[in-house]
Amino acid sequence: MAVYLDKYLDSSKQEKLSLALGDFDGVHLGHLSLFDEAKKYNAKALLFDEDVSKFVSNGKIKEVITPLKEKVELIEGYLGTEAILLKASKELFSLDKDEFIEKILLPLKTERVIVGSDYRFGKQALGTLEDLRKHFEVIEVPLKEGKNGKYATRTIKSLLLEGKIEEANIYLGRPYKIKGTIERGLGNGHKFGFATINIVSKDDYLLPKLGVYAARVTDKDGNVFDAVSNIGVHPSVSKLDKPIIEAHIINNKDREVPTYGDFVSIEFFAFRREEKKFSSIDQLIVQLASDIRWCRDILNR
Repeated sequence: MAVYLDKYLDSSKQEKLSLALGDFDGVHLGHLSLFDEAKKYNAKALLFDEDVSKFVSNGKIKEVITPLKEKVELIEGYLGTEAILLKASKELFSLDKDEFIEKILLPLKTERVIVGSDYRFGKQALGTLEDLRKHFEVIEVPLKEGKNGKYATRTIKSLLLEGKIEEANIYLGRPYKIKGTIERGLGNGHKFGFATINIVSKDDYLLPKLGVYAARVTDKDGNVFDAVSNIGVHPSVSKLDKPIIEAHIINNKDREVPTYGDFVSIEFFAFRREEKKFSSIDQLIVQLASDIRWCRDILNR
């Protein structure tokens, strides 16, 4: 269970530490190669409790791939050690590289850090691996490369926004997932035979490109349902002000499907088409039937 820095420093279990350093949004395959190295030293991950991009304007997309709770669960499960959390604030991100070492890393009795070769820290990201080597043993992990470039959160976010969900999933090492609660919608899908559930998240997930996806919905009991998902604004029926996530369950087989108030997750596997405005409801229905056939083929191949 993750613990905040002040609570950790107040504890009686302080000992020399090996730390895995990074933002780790997405906990993607590049991060896992770093964690493989970190496990050799029984390292703990040092994490910010909010995404850095919310405090540092550097052109990064502010929506996240993995909210804090999910990130901590993934990292702690992989490393087998508790994470240490830093309370994100303007003051924290205004610390220069030397102040970050003196006020954060040294009080933790850090003796070793495990970092990617592009790791930077401190105000304006001016801190380098050479600065760390003045105080600690540095285990530098080479960046993992793929056909779309290095395994990086920025790369995955770009792929998601382009609708290249299958390539994004390769970089993540798992299907892209969004968790949320089912809320009541307008009920238009039900009127023409394609009832959907609307999934609303309180977290700042990055929404993939608007359009239709092959997906799977998992309920609180672990039941998995194949689904056609649409991320969009309903251009053909009751156009919305902002995008929502809808899912039409296609394989309930007499099982009770998730309903209003249920907490679910939705995983995205393949992109079908962009959302578009149809000239008639009949035309929309024909397209939805085609989307369902495509989705069955994709999820059962």
